[in-house]
Amino acid sequence: MTTMDDCVARVLAAIDLVADHIGAWHDAANNWEEGANRSVFSHTAGNSELSTRYVLIDPILRALGWDLSDPSQCVVEYRPVPQYPQLRVDYALFGADGDLAVLIEAKRIDEHTEAPAHWEQVGFYSISELPRVACVTNGEYWSFLTNLPDGDDRTEKPLSLLWPDRRDTAQRLCRLLGRRGVPSQRA
Repeated sequence: MTTMDDCVARVLAAIDLVADHIGAWHDAANNWEEGANRSVFSHTAGNSELSTRYVLIDPILRALGWDLSDPSQCVVEYRPVPQYPQLRVDYALFGADGDLAVLIEAKRIDEHTEAPAHWEQVGFYSISELPRVACVTNGEYWSFLTNLPDGDDRTEKPLSLLWPDRRDTAQRLCRLLGRRGVPSQRA
């Protein structure tokens, strides 16, 4: 198996696990709208950004090869703009060269990842350091902006962990966010 095949296999397994949680959240949200037991909804990943990160996003990042407990790879609540210490991005991922590779802004599962305000927020975080990849995710939907070596930015087609072709989703995640696949700033 190649490194990419290994990554895809790990991410597919994580997607299966996370998809169950997302399905449970959707079921609870539908029951909420129908006036059913509201306590079920309050105990799902939809109740806060932090639980969305823990239940939906962290398993995917670990499957992508990131050690979330290693500060040389991942800093949570990263302060990318020193003159504004109150501003924090949810995840800053660093390449093997130590350079900032990825900024990820997490949102609650019930927030839209392509909302302009979210991308303005990520853009502000990128003022002092320009990552290779910026991402906004609610755990189900993942939206990307890539900074290409030629200086051009490219918006990648967003993806959903619930789309039928999960292998394609896993391949795209490995290509864009995989620890071994993230291009170096010095490339």
